[in-house]
Amino acid sequence: MIEYTPSKVFTGDVLLTYLIHPGTALYIGYTNRMENVALDPSVPQGFRFTGSAGTATNRQLFTKVSYLLRF
Repeated sequence: MIEYTPSKVFTGDVLLTYLIHPGTALYIGYTNRMENVALDPSVPQGFRFTGSAGTATNRQLFTKVSYLLRF
Protein backbone atom coordinates (compact mmCIF):
# COMPACT_ATOMS: atom_id res chain seq x y z
CA MET A 1 0.00 0.00 0.00
CA ILE A 2 1.27 3.46 -0.93
CA GLU A 3 1.13 6.13 1.74
CA TYR A 4 -0.04 9.47 0.45
CA THR A 5 1.88 12.48 1.72
CA PRO A 6 -0.07 15.68 1.09
CA SER A 7 1.95 18.70 0.07
CA LYS A 8 1.28 22.26 -0.97
CA VAL A 9 3.19 23.79 -3.83
CA PHE A 10 3.20 27.38 -5.01
CA THR A 11 4.36 27.77 -8.59
CA GLY A 12 4.58 30.59 -11.05
CA ASP A 13 4.22 30.46 -14.79
CA VAL A 14 5.53 33.02 -17.26
CA LEU A 15 3.46 34.25 -20.19
CA LEU A 16 4.71 36.97 -22.54
CA THR A 17 2.40 38.59 -25.06
CA TYR A 18 3.45 40.71 -28.04
CA LEU A 19 0.47 42.49 -29.60
CA ILE A 20 1.43 43.19 -33.21
CA HIS A 21 -1.84 44.99 -33.95
CA PRO A 22 -5.41 44.47 -32.69
CA GLY A 23 -6.40 40.91 -33.52
CA THR A 24 -2.86 39.59 -34.08
CA ALA A 25 -0.66 38.49 -31.19
CA LEU A 26 2.31 36.28 -30.38
CA TYR A 27 2.38 34.40 -27.06
CA ILE A 28 5.40 32.70 -25.45
CA GLY A 29 5.08 30.84 -22.16
CA TYR A 30 7.06 28.66 -19.75
CA THR A 31 6.10 26.47 -16.80
CA ASN A 32 8.12 24.24 -14.47
CA ARG A 33 6.47 21.76 -12.07
CA MET A 34 8.27 20.31 -9.06
CA GLU A 35 6.97 17.43 -6.92
CA ASN A 36 8.07 15.54 -3.83
CA VAL A 37 9.01 12.26 -5.55
CA ALA A 38 12.33 10.59 -6.38
CA LEU A 39 13.13 7.65 -8.67
CA ASP A 40 14.00 4.56 -6.65
CA PRO A 41 14.45 1.19 -8.45
CA SER A 42 14.40 -0.71 -5.13
CA VAL A 43 10.72 0.17 -4.58
CA PRO A 44 8.13 -1.87 -6.56
CA GLN A 45 6.39 1.27 -7.85
CA GLY A 46 9.69 2.77 -9.02
CA PHE A 47 9.49 5.97 -7.01
CA ARG A 48 9.31 7.13 -3.41
CA PHE A 49 8.05 10.27 -1.71
CA THR A 50 10.55 12.77 -0.30
CA GLY A 51 10.22 15.55 2.25
CA SER A 52 10.47 18.49 -0.15
CA ALA A 53 9.42 19.24 -3.71
CA GLY A 54 12.80 19.00 -5.39
CA THR A 55 12.23 16.80 -8.43
CA ALA A 56 11.29 18.43 -11.74
CA THR A 57 8.39 16.43 -13.18
CA ASN A 58 7.19 18.70 -15.99
CA ARG A 59 8.77 21.51 -17.97
CA GLN A 60 6.95 23.14 -20.82
CA LEU A 61 7.83 25.90 -23.26
CA PHE A 62 5.14 26.92 -25.73
CA THR A 63 4.39 29.49 -28.40
CA LYS A 64 1.13 30.54 -29.99
CA VAL A 65 0.29 32.90 -32.82
CA SER A 66 -3.19 34.36 -33.03
CA TYR A 67 -4.32 36.09 -36.23
CA LEU A 68 -7.66 37.71 -36.93
CA LEU A 69 -9.19 37.01 -40.35
CA ARG A 70 -11.72 39.59 -41.49
CA PHE A 71 -14.19 38.91 -44.30
